[in-house]
Amino acid sequence: MINPISESTRVDDNSTVKNQVENVVTVLVSEQHSCEADTPLPPPPPPLPPSTPPRCVSRKNFHIKAADERLSETETINPPPPTPPPPSPSTIVKPQTYWDADLMGIINRKWEGRVITNNYDSVTPSRGVAILIRKDILNSVTVSSTSLDNEGRIVRIDLEIDNRNLSILSIYAPNHSRDRIAFLQTLGTFIDSGRECIVCGDYNDVFNHYLDRGKGKVTVIQSLLVTQLYHILTVLCIPNGIADRIQTLFTNFIWDNKQAQIKYSSVINSKSNGGLGLPDIKLKSNAFGLKVLKNVCSIDFFSIWKSVLNYYTLKYAKSQATDLLKVTTSRHMIKEFPPFYQLLFNAWNLLTNDCRPPPNNLYDVSLQPLFDNPLIKHENKPIKCKLFSSYGIKTIFDIIYYVIPGFLLLGVIVDDFNESECTLDYIAKMLDIIQSAIPHDWLQIINTEEYTSKCAPEPICIINGEELKFDKFTSKTVYNILIK
Repeated sequence: MINPISESTRVDDNSTVKNQVENVVTVLVSEQHSCEADTPLPPPPPPLPPSTPPRCVSRKNFHIKAADERLSETETINPPPPTPPPPSPSTIVKPQTYWDADLMGIINRKWEGRVITNNYDSVTPSRGVAILIRKDILNSVTVSSTSLDNEGRIVRIDLEIDNRNLSILSIYAPNHSRDRIAFLQTLGTFIDSGRECIVCGDYNDVFNHYLDRGKGKVTVIQSLLVTQLYHILTVLCIPNGIADRIQTLFTNFIWDNKQAQIKYSSVINSKSNGGLGLPDIKLKSNAFGLKVLKNVCSIDFFSIWKSVLNYYTLKYAKSQATDLLKVTTSRHMIKEFPPFYQLLFNAWNLLTNDCRPPPNNLYDVSLQPLFDNPLIKHENKPIKCKLFSSYGIKTIFDIIYYVIPGFLLLGVIVDDFNESECTLDYIAKMLDIIQSAIPHDWLQIINTEEYTSKCAPEPICIINGEELKFDKFTSKTVYNILIK
């Protein structure tokens, strides 16, 4: 339970905060002055010879001081390079402006170039569009023609650039939907299908008004609610039922406890892709879990929790954690792990869509599970055998030789079984089924290569046909992949 803040520690207003900050600053400054008074500063450095160019500046001039050490005044740093100015625009498209005589006078004094305008004269003139072209651009570009509509909403210029024809349109769409159809029909007559065309301006429309209406509430959720929740997700694995309940509260808040007006995938999609950007709690939890793979797959990272992870994977899957990322793990196997490791491997399966690069060496082939493996099928179904699993025969590693190529002989495998539980014929039949179900490429590797655990290949993450390095595994990167 969280204890309430006592009256002595509660901040009442901004003035109290300001006073506390000023007191702290005063103490720090006084301590710094006393420290500097007790310890004399070293003598100033000798001046540079006249022939020495001032290529660097002193730290003292920049007032730079480290937190835990006193810096010598003679230490120098190179000044930062100047920031280059942003490039000035060559062409400006300006909608929703009435270009009267006063405005044109200001533009002509400040803009060197050509200005093409289109205004709509009415009782309260407020509608107009324009295109401004810089003077030096006009030397290399030819404006062949201009076109205007009668409503002050469209201006088009046709350019010739390096023997190419290009059209630029500045538009200002109506506010009301009843006028928009007529505007779009007029706009269609200004767009020439035989020319390259750039249309800029104010469209005065949203693709989905429900998306536009709900973005304010999503901002409230992101700024006030999920920040504390993210901290919990980084250290705890919340059950799916709790995540679903939180997500329901979010969607009810957005739609005022009414039926959702757009599909959920659009709500959680990023704003750049036309969504609202509402965080999905399950996917966020998966992303925070997958972030630890950066350390799991690093050979230079050592930690107790990494050893604990390998303990459970060796106990229930007879593989290191990095090796388990190469194979398709069954749900039955994952259920044996603690909750956080269940989250880790389930999220890995979700991220890679249960697809792994095919093994191309005996070490990776030996990791493949014999049962519940979609790659090892008999009569188009994954093989199941509780008897073999109970005796520890779970992977291809358990039925091959270690020092020579090939499968173990039947007699070697039978020695591990209890005669009262199964017959020799059943074991032989099951082994024949397993060997016939193994892919042909794997059989070639098993019968030609010798097993070695040295220089074991590292796991690979393939996303949409491209490799994603594990050092790039950040929660933001992984989450953006998961929502797609």
